[in-house]
Amino acid sequence: MIDGLLLDTCIFSELRKSRTDPGVVSWMQGLRPDEAFLSALTIGEIRRGVELHRAKDAAAATALVHQHTVVTRNLADFERSGANTLNPFS
Repeated sequence: MIDGLLLDTCIFSELRKSRTDPGVVSWMQGLRPDEAFLSALTIGEIRRGVELHRAKDAAAATALVHQHTVVTRNLADFERSGANTLNPFS
């Protein structure tokens, strides 16, 4: 059972663009505030402006432990982890 959605950095970054992907915007508008989460790792990536490979592994582990789905454009980054993933980009 999936308990929540763990948003990857690329999703958060997409929402900050002036020209966002319509699929991501539409998908986000359908969410309840209590079902989408940011990890401390994602916040760190945003602050540093960099994506770290180890952070992806830790994000996948976080999603697995909390039974969340990782929401990302970068499905291949999480493929081997066993975490559930979702790509809302159109």
